[in-house]
Amino acid sequence: MALVITLACSGPQLATPTGTPLQRAIDQRDQGHLAQAQAALTRLLADGDQAAALPLAETLMLRGQHAQAVELLKPRLQAHLQDPELAGALARALDGAGLPQEAIAAYARRLTLLPDDAEAAVRMAELLLSAGDAAHASQVATAGLKLHPDHAMLLLISARTLLARGRVPQALEAAHKATNLQPQSSESWLRLGEILMMAGELEAAQVAFERCLSLDPQHPEALREVGAVLVERGQLAKAVQMLKKSLAVAPESTQAWVTLAVAHQRDHAYGDAESALEEAVRLQPKSAPVHRFFTEVLLEDGLPTRALQQAQAGRNLVATAKTTDAPLLQEYADLVSKVLIVQAMSAAVCSHDKDAAGLEARIAHQLQAEHIQQTPSQVAEVAQSSAAAIKAATNRCSTKAK
Repeated sequence: MALVITLACSGPQLATPTGTPLQRAIDQRDQGHLAQAQAALTRLLADGDQAAALPLAETLMLRGQHAQAVELLKPRLQAHLQDPELAGALARALDGAGLPQEAIAAYARRLTLLPDDAEAAVRMAELLLSAGDAAHASQVATAGLKLHPDHAMLLLISARTLLARGRVPQALEAAHKATNLQPQSSESWLRLGEILMMAGELEAAQVAFERCLSLDPQHPEALREVGAVLVERGQLAKAVQMLKKSLAVAPESTQAWVTLAVAHQRDHAYGDAESALEEAVRLQPKSAPVHRFFTEVLLEDGLPTRALQQAQAGRNLVATAKTTDAPLLQEYADLVSKVLIVQAMSAAVCSHDKDAAGLEARIAHQLQAEHIQQTPSQVAEVAQSSAAAIKAATNRCSTKAK
């Protein structure tokens, strides 16, 4: 009997969970059991364990629920303004939720509380650059480099801000230093390539992008950028091939679809360009520049009626923007005017209408309906500068007649 008892006691034992409930929930999260971790952390927070708030927010972000993380963290940071961990977590949540201006403010608080956080400096500077504030981005990068002089990403951001101010040699020096520090970083080579491309050094940019791809063959941005370089170098067939590879990896990239459309446009493959732009509009229906480019492609293809829809869509987006940009609004009004004039004049040619006075009156009426004021001499100037588009449209009606 003693032998039996000994064997029973020495058999496999069930593992007993160790640590506090909070630690066990965090362990679940770290092991990839995100749903279970979220449920456990939510219960702990509801039961009054305030220490569960930050790991719960991190778990929500891991699950892509950044907006919920923002709601959780905002009131807590207001109550604990000197907490750098809360500031950093809120910055990441706002960033992931697509609220760049609020994220910039949160990253700024994080850096005030913890100046040596290089990653926060990098992301804040990137957001500032995206917002067009290169001067502020430069300040953030410079402050970060004082503490981390050999930080590759801060060097690359500094390079981009230098380039924005026209300091090309200094920008390239900083970018090359970054790749020397991190020669195995695909991201460093990507950014170097972007800077070289902006500096007009296309061949060197292509080499940098290809180095990025040698480290990460499926890098969608590098694939797209090689395609863009090939477009600028006139190698359109290769560009299309590379851009299709990029889209196979990242089919939701509006920029890749637009670049593919540019390649097809320059190759006069207008149908393919329009198909690519339809995808771009589907992905970003509120992008006025996409509508503008679509308008130009349709005019080149002799399709002013479809072009008018795109031009009006772009103009409406600019007109309803929160901040009115009068010069930009005028640009889109001029675009609508151009399309209307091309449409009216090509229709007159196609119908063999030689009534110049009637045509002038119709154009004036259409412009007035769009609240666009143009004199007859201005209309004549637009018509003269749009001769190629008018010819493309009239060629279509000639083809139909045959």
